[in-house]
Amino acid sequence: MLSLGPGVQIVLATAPVDLRRGHDGLVSPVQSLWKADPYSGTLFVFFGRRMARVKILFFSAGGFVVYCIRSANHVVRCPAIGRGLSRACRA
Repeated sequence: MLSLGPGVQIVLATAPVDLRRGHDGLVSPVQSLWKADPYSGTLFVFFGRRMARVKILFFSAGGFVVYCIRSANHVVRCPAIGRGLSRACRA
């Protein structure tokens, strides 16, 4: 379980991402598409093509952390935000 402090930003990818990517592969769209700082403590959330898996990337004191979540019923609900990779919400 993630414990979020006040003011933590959460960025959702609204387009599917190849979840075979590891840390470096997920940092690439953060820097190139969002022009965001992957070291900022922001949580970057990526959804798989079939919406059954989610990866959450963030930087912690020791380095990058990737949580992989697989839905029990094989469907993860993503809020309707629009097309493409975009900033979506803040916690």
